[in-house]
Amino acid sequence: MPKVMVVDDDVDIRDLAKMTLEKEGFEEASS
Repeated sequence: MPKVMVVDDDVDIRDLAKMTLEKEGFEEASS
């Protein structure tokens, strides 16, 4: 369980960062 949780955390962080960037409008700014 701990292993999966750690992996999930890593993915969550990356996903969160991507979501945050998109929410901030970074995607549009980068375009």
